[in-house]
Amino acid sequence: MMVLYHLHNPTAPAFVTPCCICHLDIETGQGWRCEVCPDYDVCNACYKKDGGIDHPHKLTNHPSIAERDAQNKEARQLRVLQ
Repeated sequence: MMVLYHLHNPTAPAFVTPCCICHLDIETGQGWRCEVCPDYDVCNACYKKDGGIDHPHKLTNHPSIAERDAQNKEARQLRVLQ
């Protein structure tokens, strides 16, 4: 049934990532991911709270779809030039 849903709604995110703190879904390009822990994702709201995030590793910003596409395009262009 999910395949039919995504065929009918191609812009809907296929995989939704929940925030590890508030457990709300993180929209694409709107969260932070741990560089070490595979399943540690935090939404922007929790990341920006006054106390900050109590996590031992560095968090990196999730790229938006447009940013990811631009990075992929740039990587392809660099491969062509080599």
